[in-house]
Amino acid sequence: MSFKHGVVITGLIGSGKSTVCALLKERGYKIICADSIAHEILELNSSKVAELFGAQLLSGGKVDRKALGAIVFANPSAKKSLEELLHPLIHERICFLANELEKSGKLYFVDIPLFFESGGREKYDFATSLLVYAPKELCLKRILRRDKANETSANARINSQMDIEKKRALADFVLENTSDLSSLEHGLKAIIEQIKTKMSLQGA
Repeated sequence: MSFKHGVVITGLIGSGKSTVCALLKERGYKIICADSIAHEILELNSSKVAELFGAQLLSGGKVDRKALGAIVFANPSAKKSLEELLHPLIHERICFLANELEKSGKLYFVDIPLFFESGGREKYDFATSLLVYAPKELCLKRILRRDKANETSANARINSQMDIEKKRALADFVLENTSDLSSLEHGLKAIIEQIKTKMSLQGA
């Protein structure tokens, strides 16, 4: 299925994807958020998660995401098991929502943090990809400040994702987020125009 008007937003944890999505929403663009979808599907499949990782992860019938995160970020095998459960369901939901947005014929964005890690190019036929870029060291500082996390757990979260420089090499467009909000807004405006030009040339 081809999504001619969809732009994937990706990046490293702490690179600023949420900020960029908020700016896009302010400009009236529709956003499909893979993380929000993942949270919904996680709760819908809480009993299966408990079967995989233990009933202690359930609190009031809901999954303790922080405790689950501590398990999967430290254990590649556990992470793989969780992905095998959730990713097909997340993929199905993203495709459904993207198909609905395609009907408008307007540009929209799909926030998929693990786009490249999960084989996104093979799974989705979106028009283009946009990487929100910040060096690994800056992402680490942001996570420590934002989440009040310790450095060991923050590094584990970063290292569970593809290296940001590798993502940069794979992305169609790169939005630098290494300065202030004003610079980010200016860069985003310019890249949106570039994306629109590319789509126009492709006949979207």
